[in-house]
Amino acid sequence: MTNGTDPALRAKHTWVEDFLRTTVFDVVVGGYDRDQVDVYLEYIQPRIAEYQNDIAELEQQLERLQQLLRECAEPSYAGLGRRARLLLQFAEEEAGAIIAAADQEAEAIRAAANRYAERIQADLDRQRTELNATLARLHAVLTEIPSIDPDRAPMITGSPDRQVRA
Repeated sequence: MTNGTDPALRAKHTWVEDFLRTTVFDVVVGGYDRDQVDVYLEYIQPRIAEYQNDIAELEQQLERLQQLLRECAEPSYAGLGRRARLLLQFAEEEAGAIIAAADQEAEAIRAAANRYAERIQADLDRQRTELNATLARLHAVLTEIPSIDPDRAPMITGSPDRQVRA
């Protein structure tokens, strides 16, 4: 079949159309009434055209169903392969998009964590400096108190070299 129609059937349809278009009934004694035949032909021509359209549609439907039957009878791994390839390609694209989004989010989290760590380190350094300054002032105050026995002063104040270290 070509384009959903069998050439033999198409030839029959063409013959019927040609017959209806070109046939002229002879008027003979005892034959048919020419006006009646003409009226009948005018009546039947649209129906024949309608039936021909129906036949063409049914032939196309038959071809589709036969093709489907052939595909079902002999499963085509090529068709399955194409669908599987498309599904895998789609899944790969989706996975790539998800991974890219996750990488961006992870980078944003890393950057935020680094900024937070830098703030904490700066705060820790500031507090260490303040604590060392406070210890130095405390040591200076304690060493200036005259009433403390000089032998006991190191026990109270600790070593003058003592500092908070990281």
